[in-house]
Amino acid sequence: MEIPFYYSFAEFQENYNNDLKNWLEVFKDADETNFLNELKVLYRNFVVLGNFDHSIEFQYMGESGYPEYFESDINLYSKTIVEQTNKFINENEFLDKNADYNYLDYWDNFNSFAEVFICSEVKHKYYKHFFTSFYPICLKFDEIKYKNFQFSVVNIAKLIDSKILKFTMEIPETETNISDKPETKISEITEKGNNLNFKIAMLEYMDVLKWLENNIPNQTNRAEILAKLIGGSTATIEDYLSGKNPIKTDIRQRAMNFINDKRYNLN
Repeated sequence: MEIPFYYSFAEFQENYNNDLKNWLEVFKDADETNFLNELKVLYRNFVVLGNFDHSIEFQYMGESGYPEYFESDINLYSKTIVEQTNKFINENEFLDKNADYNYLDYWDNFNSFAEVFICSEVKHKYYKHFFTSFYPICLKFDEIKYKNFQFSVVNIAKLIDSKILKFTMEIPETETNISDKPETKISEITEKGNNLNFKIAMLEYMDVLKWLENNIPNQTNRAEILAKLIGGSTATIEDYLSGKNPIKTDIRQRAMNFINDKRYNLN
């Protein structure tokens, strides 16, 4: 089953539960985390490190006859698509060119008549959405649609990552019960501390902390973000980030084992 691809963040949110339900009906042994990882693969071609990826791969057919790969941007891509498609249609008199003709019918066959530049990656399949069949100039690129997609796909990717992270944070009861005896105030504090350390250790193992450090230089700001995400106080988390309160080796090991056992395939 092919998961629907959305160009609008609102449509993605609106259809998420129904798409999940339909997908699980087909893949009966899967769960929502598997579905989320499928979504992550689907949208990863457009988002890199939380930012929209403008690059588009082309093959250049030079005089040697061998393809040379290079990365372009949307400007050259749209210009090439429009010019070469329009040229092909205008030069073929047998085509019925009129106001009702859909010039996008030739989209999937672009590489069969393209000259010099050949689209060589998956983005071409999805970028059809940003072009319209516009008589009498054949194809036209819609810059507003493309600009909106830049915002929406980043939000979609962030939502997918946050849902994956939420499932990762759901620690089994066996991980949090440090004693079979009735809890006392001291044991309650210890358990809460271990839970927080466990969550931080998981984030560290998944390189989330490294990403935050690379993108948010201020340590206190990073601690505030983590406190909102996993609970605990900003001061406690900042003690960990500064090395004042390092996480014990056994907790790091449990966090690593937990993630590997679940096989979330987050990398």
